[in-house]
Amino acid sequence: MTGDEELPDSGGSLLRSFVSVFTGRATVLAITIAFTPLLVRVLTPREFGVFATVMAVFTVVEAVGKGGLFSAIANQVAKFDPGDTEESDAGLAGIVLAVVYGVVATIVLAGVAGLAIVPDPYELHLLVLAAGLLAGNLFTAFQGVYYGRRDEWVAERAGVLWQLLYAALAVALAVAVGLVGVFVGYVVATFVAAGVLWWSFARDVDVTLGRIRRALRSQGREIASFGAVQTFGGLAGILLHRTDILLVNYFGTVTESGIYRAALVPAEVIWFVPFVIQLSLLQNASNHWANDDLGQIDADTAVSFKYAFLAMTLFGVGLFGLAEEFVVLYFGPAYASAATPLRILLVGAFLFGLSRAFTPTLKATGHNVATEVVTGVGLIANVALNLLLIPRFGMTGAATGTALSYGVMLAGSLFVWGKTPFGFPSAREVRRLGVHLLAFAALYLPLMAVVPFGPLPSIGVGAIAGGLLFLVLSVRMELLSRAQLRAVVTRARRGRT
Repeated sequence: MTGDEELPDSGGSLLRSFVSVFTGRATVLAITIAFTPLLVRVLTPREFGVFATVMAVFTVVEAVGKGGLFSAIANQVAKFDPGDTEESDAGLAGIVLAVVYGVVATIVLAGVAGLAIVPDPYELHLLVLAAGLLAGNLFTAFQGVYYGRRDEWVAERAGVLWQLLYAALAVALAVAVGLVGVFVGYVVATFVAAGVLWWSFARDVDVTLGRIRRALRSQGREIASFGAVQTFGGLAGILLHRTDILLVNYFGTVTESGIYRAALVPAEVIWFVPFVIQLSLLQNASNHWANDDLGQIDADTAVSFKYAFLAMTLFGVGLFGLAEEFVVLYFGPAYASAATPLRILLVGAFLFGLSRAFTPTLKATGHNVATEVVTGVGLIANVALNLLLIPRFGMTGAATGTALSYGVMLAGSLFVWGKTPFGFPSAREVRRLGVHLLAFAALYLPLMAVVPFGPLPSIGVGAIAGGLLFLVLSVRMELLSRAQLRAVVTRARRGRT
């Protein structure tokens, strides 16, 4: 497998998927970037810590309640040609399962929130969020249907709508009624976005009781079984990304957990391109696997690894050099101590992002259990390292433990990949990417260390200088070409076509 090819274009499917997901997620990211500092300034550091803790608990329950349906539905729908009866049945079966899972999850979370063991500040917030679990399940299931059809643009537009509503309502209601308003905004936005996708789906599929029974008989078991495995991995993944927050809160204070959450936010943002690649690969790999097109899977994975590596280099090194300036400008001076954990987390995020180039293909080609086992091993390493390091080193220990556990996940993903019939990216390509990373870091980081400006000018200078330096190095080292850049821009202008 080589890394020198242009973007693979099996009917334009992967590139079309990537551009649809990229534009949608980039818009969501832009809204999030604008929303977060507003929320941080409306809430106190302690309230933000409560928010981070509640959402950490809720996302665990939500992950279990969704039953891995997003990936399961997208994977199953993608196996059939557009318009086939089986394709519609797969989507309908997944949606019915989403309703069943959502009802059960709502009852469980509402019951747990009412127990005496849940502290008063958290009980009301969890009850509010429980009201949105069913709508959240439907929203996720509908997105899975449109991803499986490779009409990702429909799902992504609904995602943008959800983020816009959530951001506007959360800030407005937080000002009006306090922290609980943030959670009310979350629930209302979820209901609206799920309603929009339901309206779109119902126009294409005749939803009757007889049709539902047939869909469950023909497609329900396969979706449920795939989702069950995915749930284990999804839960392990959520815990992997949230256990450190909970343990910082346990061994430290709520305020410290809020500051540590501030370090996690930008570290997770640099996963953006690898995450888009992950979302784009699953349904395409599933379709190629169903058609026995192993060569296209190899080509797609090679180019995905290349662009994941380049994206992590740009954003990871760029943010590493401006960690303190970014934290102070974005969150405020009260969060300045998040800079050191952020730098450590960026190293781990780089490793985690690279693994995203392999795991979607593994899941789509019958290696779902192995990938979730890798996630579980990463979680065990994360918990063990955090329990060892947080009591002694605090937030820095949490960041170190989490970064090391991400390295464990990359190693595990590569080990599983080596057991498949697929090839690794070429050694020559990997060497060029490594040299590019070192060259970019060696030139960019010293430059940022001597820039004598304040936070905002430093970030402006760093973004321009870093972007130009990255592009020059990439083109000179033949990792990017003008033709590739033009292809992406052309696809973005065409939208979904």
